[in-house]
Amino acid sequence: MSDITALVIVFIVVVMLVAFVIALFLSYRLARNAQEQNRRLMEEIQTRQTESSAVSQLNREKMQLCHAADTVEAVSALPDDQLTGWIVNQVQEKRLFVNPDMNLRTVAKDLGLTQKRISNALATSDYGSLAELLTVMRLDYACRLLESKPEWTVEAVLNDAGFSSRRTFQKVFKERLGVTPSQYRTLKHSHAAMDTHTHTNN
Repeated sequence: MSDITALVIVFIVVVMLVAFVIALFLSYRLARNAQEQNRRLMEEIQTRQTESSAVSQLNREKMQLCHAADTVEAVSALPDDQLTGWIVNQVQEKRLFVNPDMNLRTVAKDLGLTQKRISNALATSDYGSLAELLTVMRLDYACRLLESKPEWTVEAVLNDAGFSSRRTFQKVFKERLGVTPSQYRTLKHSHAAMDTHTHTNN
């Protein structure tokens, strides 16, 4: 084999090695960037969920003030903030939010209050309306299902959580959490896997 052929082979091998190292480096950088982006998305989702949980906790505390009220008249006479806590508790306990047909009229009938009384109480709360209260509860429940039921389809989750259509579910989810339900599930599971990996290594 001539010296030129040997040099060409060496040159080709060196070029291939350099290309391999560059490709490896780029793959590493892309993976790190994706991991960092996932971490930021998870932090944002957790922040939004924490804010939602804080509102729920506040309403639970308000509800504790209402336990003495056991008649419709007594409940209806509660101050708006206490009545809101009572309404939130009833909607959660009776799982009224999972019914996609639930509205102000049906909730009022179920709780034995007038539509006006419910609207007035919720208007002064962080929710602002019954529709918003139902959306927050459905979304919170859907998030829990996406995490705890990996075998369920998105369709099964949205139906069980009380959303009337896939389009509404996707739209609300994306607007509130910044990701689609499928992305949320993937992020949550990859985040859980990273946590498990981190704890295993420590």
